[in-house]
Amino acid sequence: MGSLKGDLSVMSVPDIVIWLANRTRTGRLSLSRGGVRKHLHVVQGQVVQSSSDDPRERLGQHLLNFGYVSEAQLTVAFATQTETGVPLGRVLVMGSVIDDDRLHKVLNYKTRECLLDAFEWEQGAFEFADDVQRNPALDAPTSTHLAEIHGEGTSRRAMWEEIRKLLPGPQYQLEVLAQPPGTLNPFDRRLLEFAMMGRSIGELALEVRALDFHVFARLYDLAKRGLVRAREPSRTPRSAPPPLPPDAAPGTPVVPAAREELLAELRIRLEARELEQAYIVAQRILERDPNNVEALAALQSAQARPTARGAALSAQSIPQLAVARDQLDEYLLTSKERYVLSRVDGKRTLQQIMQVSPIQEVELLRIVEAFVQRGFVTV
Repeated sequence: MGSLKGDLSVMSVPDIVIWLANRTRTGRLSLSRGGVRKHLHVVQGQVVQSSSDDPRERLGQHLLNFGYVSEAQLTVAFATQTETGVPLGRVLVMGSVIDDDRLHKVLNYKTRECLLDAFEWEQGAFEFADDVQRNPALDAPTSTHLAEIHGEGTSRRAMWEEIRKLLPGPQYQLEVLAQPPGTLNPFDRRLLEFAMMGRSIGELALEVRALDFHVFARLYDLAKRGLVRAREPSRTPRSAPPPLPPDAAPGTPVVPAAREELLAELRIRLEARELEQAYIVAQRILERDPNNVEALAALQSAQARPTARGAALSAQSIPQLAVARDQLDEYLLTSKERYVLSRVDGKRTLQQIMQVSPIQEVELLRIVEAFVQRGFVTV
């Protein structure tokens, strides 16, 4: 079996895609960066199936985002899929929750976005292997030629440059400048509603369960229409004391906000082999700098070793807040940390939170573990 592998800093995703398209290759393309891995099955230069361990790129999340299923319907479908081994999409079609047309529409969107999202990766690894069979446990869309995706990806990279001039990153908050017009579509209206709640762009993207480009593109349109404006968050959260040393007791605020300060803390954590804390710091860096080499390497090192408490957490455990929600405003938290806290209501089990969360399971467990250690949450 022939294969090609390498580093994305040497051969970029767009270069790989056009190479496969021009040679009409058949096999599986695997891409990895940090804790995210994607697999795309290619037949004669056309993508016929995709999978990703980024929960935002899974079929269930896309169906929720399109408004085709509810969380309750998805939970039932997951249980049926586990029992029968039938692909999730087929379970939903057989249960008359969605029809074939909607399923194929979302599957095609899922496959394109899985690959297009990776066009922004500057770090990571790739491997292409011939003659790898497609996964029978996954639904398959109609095929899309890689050359077509390459063209779309090239245009998207140019648009990202324009978007970042107005919306520099997910840590930015949004100021709503005008009353939204009555003609605004439901998705854009939801974005504005979360913006008015003071959510950052990253938090907002998690709430609507959409991929970054879709959220940033819609916000860019709203910004060009004079409805919103990006505002950099204050360097130190409200009422938070100065940064504490790495051995600070659990539950005390730690607020290094600048990238350089976060990188310094990451190096200290790694040198002390405090991989759980390094994992959280790395996530904060990546929210500001998605291609940061040190943070991506730290994620990979931390994920290679399961945490003691994370391994012990039961899927049926029910996390509960141990402090008032308004007290948490004092802490520098990432978008993902705030999302997890918003789902902790004393009623949902960890399994119920994870099943419909746009955050990877291992990452969600680490976040809950860190909250327990800091005294924010009891389980």
